[in-house]
Amino acid sequence: MRMWKAAPLALVVVLLITCCSGVRCPGVGYSQPVTVENRTSVSIKVDIRDVELDYTGTPDVKPYAKNRNPVVLPGEVIELWTVIDPERGFGIRLKYFVAVITESDTILWQRIFTWDELNDMNWTLIIEPQ
Repeated sequence: MRMWKAAPLALVVVLLITCCSGVRCPGVGYSQPVTVENRTSVSIKVDIRDVELDYTGTPDVKPYAKNRNPVVLPGEVIELWTVIDPERGFGIRLKYFVAVITESDTILWQRIFTWDELNDMNWTLIIEPQ
């Protein structure tokens, strides 16, 4: 009978040790930052989200950019935390849709990147005037 009472405690201890020991679980608490440099003369928002490898459409970016993305002022450089997993093994299965939007919800540009493309760009998006 006592053994059954100790089992949940043992499980909690094992979970705590695993979480605190640096063992990484894919998709839990890890994210690849992306540096955004705004070289335009307008304030922008950058929406980055994952899409499947075979995805060819264009997601509706306006509701997302309005509510959760910080404004990047002209000349400003910021670091965004993203849905991108920093290790290629997980992220290779996805593509990443990136849209640059003005504060008035005008889409300046949008593109789908692979993990390798973003990695080759050193995780930096330089937004130039169009």
